[in-house]
Amino acid sequence: MPRPRTVDLLVRQTVAHELRRYFSQPRTSKASLAKRLGISRQALYTYVSASSTPSAEVLARLALIEGISLFFHGKRFDPGPLTSTTRAEQLSVEAENAQYDLPFDTPIVIIGTNQTLSVEIRRKDAGVVEVAVQLKAG
Repeated sequence: MPRPRTVDLLVRQTVAHELRRYFSQPRTSKASLAKRLGISRQALYTYVSASSTPSAEVLARLALIEGISLFFHGKRFDPGPLTSTTRAEQLSVEAENAQYDLPFDTPIVIIGTNQTLSVEIRRKDAGVVEVAVQLKAG
């Protein structure tokens, strides 16, 4: 079995070679690929230059991109089964991570879908925000 450092170098070189091949195709953008991978453009550049090794999560996302094929020791990299999420689950996650625009002219009240949680946000003074949380026992 190869030593860890040798494997790391192999992964770096393989990813760098495949990314350079991918970007040689027309209509491929480093910025759009970085966004699809959930990484910064700077991180992507370190992978293209083989100066760093992508994490397992980034490798898995990279392997799913059409036009990119990752082979290690003659075998295609398979990220394994993906968890399938429905559109409703995806929207639920997006709602949990939502950022609200707070105009602060009037208090903002956010009420949970099951009515057991409410959050009220209001401006007290310049630079001071008051947050009140109500949790109803069910």
